[in-house]
Amino acid sequence: MTRFYYKEAVGALIVYDVTRSYTFEGVSKWKSDLDQKVTLPEAWGGGPIPVVLLANKCDLNHEGPNTKSDAEISQYCEEN
Repeated sequence: MTRFYYKEAVGALIVYDVTRSYTFEGVSKWKSDLDQKVTLPEAWGGGPIPVVLLANKCDLNHEGPNTKSDAEISQYCEEN
């Protein structure tokens, strides 16, 4: 995305679909893009904006060989 779409953002949501594991692979790309293009205003202390990761379709059966475990998702969130 271009900086124009992020203009004046002070937070972001990244959503992935638990029924399609490949969508989780895009989470890192989006987080990296946000970190490169958006920072908090200096009056707010600067630095990266807060980002919330949302798991969509949790109510559906998403057990499968490529499904991310809760532990893997928690680890990703703690590291990023």
